[in-house]
Amino acid sequence: MEPSLLIQDRIFVEKLSFKIFGRPIQRGDILVFYPPEIETGMADPALPFLRLVPFFPEKPPAFIKRVVGIPGDRIEVKKDIGIFVNGNKVLEASDVPIPRYGLEQLEDIGGYSMTGEQIHPFGQSHASVIVPPNHLFMMGDNHNKSADSPCLGFPR
Repeated sequence: MEPSLLIQDRIFVEKLSFKIFGRPIQRGDILVFYPPEIETGMADPALPFLRLVPFFPEKPPAFIKRVVGIPGDRIEVKKDIGIFVNGNKVLEASDVPIPRYGLEQLEDIGGYSMTGEQIHPFGQSHASVIVPPNHLFMMGDNHNKSADSPCLGFPR
C-alpha cells in the first residue's frame, strides 16, 4: 500500500462495522484480508481463532488493499493513463503511481505468486472485467508492485 502505508507502519483493524453493523463495503475502503491460496500456496489456517492472538505469526500473511470495484463494476486499467470504473477515471492522490500495464479483459489478469508460480486464473477469456457478486476488485496503492486483483482476480 505504499505510498499510503509504509513498511513497519502499525494499523488498527476494525471488523465490527462490516460484520456486525452491516456497513456496506465501498470503493476507496482499505481492507485487510487473506489472499487466495493461488497467491501464497497456503490454505486458510485450519484454526482461524489463532488470528486473534496478538503477535502470532500469520500464515498466510494478511494483505492490505484498497477497494477499487464492488459487485457489478466494470474495471479497466489503461496503461500509463489510469484506472477506470464504469468508464470513469478513478481520482487518486498525486503520489500514487500510474499503472504501467493494461487490463481490459479477464485474460489480462495474471502474474506471479509469492512462490514464483505463474497465475492466470481466467485463461483466455475475452470477457470484460466485471466484478462478480460477493467479490471485490482490490488494488494496492503502488499499482506497479502489488499482488492484487490485476494478478489474482477477485477476492471475497
